[in-house]
Amino acid sequence: MAPGIAEALIATGVGLFAAIPATIFYNVFIARLREIRADVDLFTAELEGDLRRESEKTLASARAAGG
Repeated sequence: MAPGIAEALIATGVGLFAAIPATIFYNVFIARLREIRADVDLFTAELEGDLRRESEKTLASARAAGG
């Protein structure tokens, strides 16, 4: 946690009652973002592979048809 935020929380008496849940939420949020990023990366790789295969099929068909 940033020093300024930590000082403000302690000065206002909120202290650990706000900092601990906020830290837990932050960690859960970041973990979920990483999962989403991994899912998007996997989808992108699969889509690229599918597009590449379709492109190769189209080119092969065009060559076979004499085009």
